[in-house]
Amino acid sequence: MKKIIVSQPIEGKDIDEVAKTWQEAKKYLESQDCEAVHGFVAQSDSLLRQFGIKNKNLFNMSKFFENLSKCDGVYFTNGWTIDKNCRIARLASIIYNLEIMEEEYEETD
Repeated sequence: MKKIIVSQPIEGKDIDEVAKTWQEAKKYLESQDCEAVHGFVAQSDSLLRQFGIKNKNLFNMSKFFENLSKCDGVYFTNGWTIDKNCRIARLASIIYNLEIMEEEYEETD
């Protein structure tokens, strides 16, 4: 079974929105006979300061790459093109020849 990490934009979204997108991505990936790996790592600011982390986004990206190293590919949810971390993940996926999957946009009237 392929392991696919989910790359989703999180900036400006509350935890419920992030969780909903994750659940939808997980359901889709499982329907494709893939194991979904969560790419989002939540850490409290105080905990990060305690460990001397000065750049929360860079720390989160490093954890994403750690998990990515254990995967066969990446699933990008809608909105990935406007998210800096998703674009970095996309570039790494191309460079390291990982499978790339994208959520299909739903058209609205």
